[in-house]
Order: sequence, then structure tokens, then C-alpha cells
Amino acid sequence: MGAWIAVLLAWPAGAALPAPPVELPGWLSQGLAAVDRSMAGVEAGRRLAAASAGLGLEARRIEPEEPALVYRGGERPAIVVDPKRAEGFKELELELAVVRARATARYDVGLSLVEVEQAVEQAVLEYALERALASEAFGAPLKRAVSRSRRSEDVRREAGGAPIPLPLREPERVGELLRRFGDDAEEFYWTIEREVGRTDSLVRLSELEG
Repeated sequence: MGAWIAVLLAWPAGAALPAPPVELPGWLSQGLAAVDRSMAGVEAGRRLAAASAGLGLEARRIEPEEPALVYRGGERPAIVVDPKRAEGFKELELELAVVRARATARYDVGLSLVEVEQAVEQAVLEYALERALASEAFGAPLKRAVSRSRRSEDVRREAGGAPIPLPLREPERVGELLRRFGDDAEEFYWTIEREVGRTDSLVRLSELEG
């Protein structure tokens, strides 16, 4: 409570306050511990865990337009999770959300760069592929997500429709990106620039250097 009061006193006048912290439920704590064990079982997971070591963990309400589990940078970087919204998570969804948060922490440079977002998504795909090879339980739903993405893309092409928006939830998001990367690596990178950049105002590193 004292820490939260300090945040209130230090917060700039007129700025929107962050949601107050809430208690982390036991089931969610156990789920996050299971994710840590799964990450330790593959090289890509160990690299991400080492690169993002020291992150705090906070439970608080997150606005609906954001994922239910995210990385927050700043003076006290942390993984922030909304317990109420996370109630509907399956094990795979929780695991991939944590992996993405840790990948975001690993590549956090304090700037919204296209190259950073591309590196984050590539790190998530590398982890997903390693885990799929090591665990059929992890890989099976991921394969189904890729198959669904393939069918949707085939229908879109036949109809001449607009590109399919990048899904927000897992495993559909990873399945869509894996399919695009497998079809054309350049299309994967353009996807990140188009889809993420459209909402997060990303810039290219070359634009800053120029």
C-alpha cells in the first residue's frame, strides 16, 4: 500500500493513473511457475529468461484493448497480468504471452522501432518451434493454428480479399506468423511493420539515423 501511495504522489498532474495492484491468485502463480519450467526446457527459453532476468511481476487491471499479459518498461520493468482477464487462458496461451513479454523486455531500447518489434516476434517464433519439437502437447495446437491460417489464406486469395488482420490471441497469432514466415520471410517482416506499426506508430531505425 505504501508503494502505491508513493506512485500517486509522484504521478504528473493531469496524467491518467495506472490501475492499482491486485492480488495474484494462486492458480495464476502456479501457471506462471509452470511456464518458467517449460521455458527452462529449451535453449530459446533459457536465452529469453536470462536476458530478461530481474523482471518484476505485477497483477493489475489492464485495459481491454491491450493483451491481458504484457511487459511494462520504465524504472521498474515488470510483467503485468490482469488476473480477471487471464482466467480464460489455456496453458499454451499463457506460455506464449509470457514468452512474448520476456522477448519484449529483452529487446526493449525505449523506442518504438520496427526492427525491435520484428525481433520480438521472431524470438517468439523461434521459441514456439523449439517447444513444438520438444513437446507434442505444445506442438499439436500450434499445428492446428497454422492449418487454420492456411485455410483462411487460401479462401482470401480465391476471393481476392484484403490481407487477413494479425490475430491478437494465441495460438492463432503465432500460427498466422509461422505460416507467413514459411510462405515468405519478407512477408513476415512486412506483416509486423504494417500490422503493429499501424497501431503503435513504429519508426525505422534508418529514419532516426537519417
